[in-house]
Amino acid sequence: MKKTRLMSFSFMVFITVLGLIAFIVVSRGFTNAAIYLTVLVGLFLILGITTFIQNRKNVVDRDELSEKILRTAAARSFVISFYPWVMLMIFNKLFEDSITKISVGLGMMAVIFVANYLIVKIMGLKE
Repeated sequence: MKKTRLMSFSFMVFITVLGLIAFIVVSRGFTNAAIYLTVLVGLFLILGITTFIQNRKNVVDRDELSEKILRTAAARSFVISFYPWVMLMIFNKLFEDSITKISVGLGMMAVIFVANYLIVKIMGLKE
């Protein structure tokens, strides 16, 4: 069972890296999209490898406290992320098209969530 899981994980990593290399070759070098994709693949590999190592050691990854931290961070970031969207609507002349506005808004939401998650994880939950 563990050997099959290791083989499938190795295959997934190989296909992901191969797809990234193919995308870089097709796009003729490191364009902005290739750089973003490289960062995403790197984050995927870091998360995947750490999860795989924890699963091999039989570490419990989802307990009640981690679920509560995740819910608290998500709720806080949901409320806080309204303010950047309001600012984007007020300063809508800064961006030419709506795709850029949506991209900036979603990027800000992701950064707000990560910041809230780290704050809740470090500071702890206050009940």
